[in-house]
Amino acid sequence: MTQTVDSATAEVVVLSTPGRLSRCVRSLRRRRGWQQADLAAAVGRSQQWVSAVEGGRSDPSLGDVITALSQLGASIAVRPAPPQDGPTRRHTVVSAHDLGTLIRRTRQSAGLTQQALAHQFGSTRQWIIRLEQGQPTVA
Repeated sequence: MTQTVDSATAEVVVLSTPGRLSRCVRSLRRRRGWQQADLAAAVGRSQQWVSAVEGGRSDPSLGDVITALSQLGASIAVRPAPPQDGPTRRHTVVSAHDLGTLIRRTRQSAGLTQQALAHQFGSTRQWIIRLEQGQPTVA
């Protein structure tokens, strides 16, 4: 999937599961340097509500999600789902640098450290660093 954005620093996170929403809210809040109580006050909810959303123990309304993301400087965009008769294959050629940037931004938006991502791939932190820097790697 290729996303086009206006800003070089903008990122797209696909909220395909409630867990992705939880991690996204937590990551955005932490990037702002906010405590859960700060977000709660901005949204008009309790700190316990924020904790439940971030912990995946809550099923917030769409209005509450939009409000929280807006207060965190983010927005929601809706796109059509892929056709039901099977996925459409598209091939996109990207530079090693752009791929590294995509890997780094995706890792950061998921709230993972380089070490944690390396562990998930059964690799080393140095391998992740080389990938993120767009350097060739040998599997």
